Amino acid sequence: NSAVIGISAIDDPIYPQFFFNAGAMGFIHANDQMNDILKAIQTVKQGRIYQSQLTSAQTQLPISSKSQPFILLTERELQVAMMTAEGDDQTFIAKKLAISIKSIQTYKTRILKKLNISNDVELSHHAIKHNLIHIHNGGHSNA
Repeated sequence: NSAVIGISAIDDPIYPQFFFNAGAMGFIHANDQMNDILKAIQTVKQGRIYQSQLTSAQTQLPISSKSQPFILLTERELQVAMMTAEGDDQTFIAKKLAISIKSIQTYKTRILKKLNISNDVELSHHAIKHNLIHIHNGGHSNA
């Protein structure tokens, strides 16, 4: 039996939401004190959900699909969206997630529709705008 505690240094209420939606039992902020981290471990070990004061204040804010459109995506769609936005090609994503290229294409179609965008470039811009990815030196494209 294992449980996941998410941690992030980014002050955005979407991150705790993503972790909890994905099944995490706890979430802490990178700036939390050591006693908060220990309390998180003890609480989650007892089978209860833990959220530090820093993150609970954030998640009290209402999150709308207009301000955070990525919340509309399923966990798998979010994985595909982030990998695509980072520049990974369909073959790499399919191999990494152990699913078919056809499945990747289906997910991408759903993602574009849910986010009301039309291509991978717009997806990348959207992901950067909403702090889901940061610009770095390319993805894992095999091109």
